[in-house]
Amino acid sequence: MVCADTPCAVISSRGRCGRRSSTTAVGSAGPHPATVVTAPLVGPETGVLAGLHPAWRASRIQPAEALRR
Repeated sequence: MVCADTPCAVISSRGRCGRRSSTTAVGSAGPHPATVVTAPLVGPETGVLAGLHPAWRASRIQPAEALRR
């Protein structure tokens, strides 16, 4: 990471401008258990809904009309 208030050649591995970042993997306890349970449930639901809406709209028009658009 290059700091804005230091010379461009200085690259910091400790986060923004030498301060420790709170998102480092060292000492991290891992993801929250609720995230591990919720993500596999919410992800597919989001995908299905994102796919159904365009499919539903496409099913409401005639094929020839879709080709003209």
